[in-house]
Amino acid sequence: LAKGGEPPTREEVIRAGEQIAAEVDTEHGGLGRGAKFPMVSALLALLRAHRRGAEPQVLERARLTLDRMAAGALYDQLGGGFHRYSVDAEWSVPHFEKML
Repeated sequence: LAKGGEPPTREEVIRAGEQIAAEVDTEHGGLGRGAKFPMVSALLALLRAHRRGAEPQVLERARLTLDRMAAGALYDQLGGGFHRYSVDAEWSVPHFEKML
């Protein structure tokens, strides 16, 4: 909630989503350039901003991240589910503790 307990305005939601989108690794998805975590709250913020009319890149960055997570080693192809995080920027070396 915003200050005073009020829900964020449409503009605040869009601005937050666009700020997060600006931090997404445009090659591999996810936030940052090193170890990658699923960052569910950031992905949800991107999707909320998209629903409220943010620039198309906001949805594109969320989709890129989800696609790379699912295609990389973060997703356990044999046992299902996702590992806690990837120790590299390419989502190719999972930390083997599964949390999801």
